[in-house]
Amino acid sequence: MNHAGRISMNSESLRSRFPEVYKEFFAKCSTVVSAPGSFFWSAGLAVIYGGIGVIEKIPLRVYVGIERDHDTTLRFGDYISYIPHQQQFENFSHNKVYEEKLLQLLDDVCRGLPNTVGGKIHILSEVPRGAGLNQSGASNMGISVLLALESGMTDREHIEKQVSTKTPELQKDPVFDKIFRTSWKLEACAHADVGSGGGTYAAFVASASPILFYSERRQGTFSEHPYARYPSNVEGHYEMFDTIEYAGYRLKDLFGWRGEPVWPIDYGLIYLGQQKHSGIFLGPMRIIKKSLDRLEDFVVEHMKEFPSSSRDVDPAFYFMTQANNHRGFWEKSINFLLILSVKAIDDLKKLVENGTAEALNEFVDTVDLQEQVMKFFTKGITQSDEVGFLSRIRDIISNKATNGLRSIKFLPDRADAGGDLLFVAPQGYLQDHIEEFQTLLRTHVSPLIRIDYMSWIDGIETGGVHVEQNLTMKQFSDFISHGTLHVAEWKSESLPTHRVYSVEAFEESKMHMDLLLDELEHKILVNGRPLTSKDIKSAKATIEILKVLLENLGEDVPAMQLPESAYIERNEMQSKIISPLATSFKRITGKHLPLSLHGGLRKNFAMKLDKSDLTIGVLERKE
Repeated sequence: MNHAGRISMNSESLRSRFPEVYKEFFAKCSTVVSAPGSFFWSAGLAVIYGGIGVIEKIPLRVYVGIERDHDTTLRFGDYISYIPHQQQFENFSHNKVYEEKLLQLLDDVCRGLPNTVGGKIHILSEVPRGAGLNQSGASNMGISVLLALESGMTDREHIEKQVSTKTPELQKDPVFDKIFRTSWKLEACAHADVGSGGGTYAAFVASASPILFYSERRQGTFSEHPYARYPSNVEGHYEMFDTIEYAGYRLKDLFGWRGEPVWPIDYGLIYLGQQKHSGIFLGPMRIIKKSLDRLEDFVVEHMKEFPSSSRDVDPAFYFMTQANNHRGFWEKSINFLLILSVKAIDDLKKLVENGTAEALNEFVDTVDLQEQVMKFFTKGITQSDEVGFLSRIRDIISNKATNGLRSIKFLPDRADAGGDLLFVAPQGYLQDHIEEFQTLLRTHVSPLIRIDYMSWIDGIETGGVHVEQNLTMKQFSDFISHGTLHVAEWKSESLPTHRVYSVEAFEESKMHMDLLLDELEHKILVNGRPLTSKDIKSAKATIEILKVLLENLGEDVPAMQLPESAYIERNEMQSKIISPLATSFKRITGKHLPLSLHGGLRKNFAMKLDKSDLTIGVLERKE
């Protein structure tokens, strides 16, 4: 296959191709965490009802960083995502309703952290949007780990150890449990208050083999969930996720394989032309539940007396209803998804251990059956042309020219002419036929179709969550200079905010500071412009005076409390310090510097720097 011009879909390739995008992102963030995207081999929504999800990571990451500032609350900053068919990164905006809801949840989460965390959260995603590749799962785990680091709950060394820990031990770690449950809450917030937890769990754990994830069965809403301890829809009560039981395993650990499994297949992802989000499935599933509840009412009202035998035995269809103290048609029907989720794991085990075409066919058939069942549960979201859309894809796959290639499922969990198509084939087959397959799909289905990922070219992901940068701990990304600048900043408050800048971020930030006192090189900068000896007689003496005033912001400071190097005569202070500084400041910024002097002559005066909206910084040290 000719891949000329295609940028490989993995982190290494994208970081190499777009260094300026990453440099700008890392330069503004003091701490950056990354987590990989993933997809579900078997139905992800089954996890909500007690099934087991099988999750495969892909070698694309979401980077979450924080830009600390004077604010003690969290806000969202840049959201940049890669667009494969355009082969470029692009800026996007968060949905405002979702953003407001998420920030409220983050505010609640931060109240339970050891220390306050404030600033802008920036997101850089290599994982395409709306393709069913758990971009939100990786983002939410990244945010959760970032908050844990910034608040002092954990550190980089502990995270690195946790990522490779055996999962039964990992789940006993209270720090991990807190991090995971926070990410679970964020996931639910992003998906209409329903979250499986599988995508965020897999984003944390390092593994070359698939991740299995289970959570206890949930059902109904927070207002009404009679047959389960917890609701599937928490209706904003995210504290529910603090106690729901869960468990995860690396596939190789569950089956006791000594090494990572050797896949006898190649697989890939084809984007079908438009975005799709798994949250759209939840409404139709609730509609189906109501329909089955009505069907139970029909049975109870009209069919209870339907004869089943000469003995006094209820008909089976009545016996299954809630009226007979059973969980009802909905609970019984959803159980089939759980059975299929377990069968998929059994099929996967046979596929890895035996590597036969029969094992591959059985695994694909099971996942295909899962998708057909999901089609029933999500009835109502189909587009008018879906039947023809699916038919054309199936015709292409069954064609002799593509014999051996199998479509396996649509991502997130079913097709509605959007998201990604997951396909598999015996190892080596796709290397000669994928271009032909893509051309057929573009010709007969949609010209917007593209290859998102190919396992045999783009590689596989073995890592979990990773701390990419932490300036406070002297950990630097390769995209920025290795060095930090420590600045105390005042803005409207008596106490300063202590910030740690990368070299690049400081060069940008100092241009936006109204007044910067560089006590290392004895320079005063206004909006990034250094004052010269023509502007002010002694920068060193001025800095020493202003530091004392900043430490007593908004208060009168008597002359006797000023540094010995200060001018002690009022006239000298006015003519050589205050007037030149205020004049230069006004000329450059157009603003008034609230610096004043009052009192008697000689030593009987006082100075004051009033609180204001100005940003004033003191560069304290470089490391």
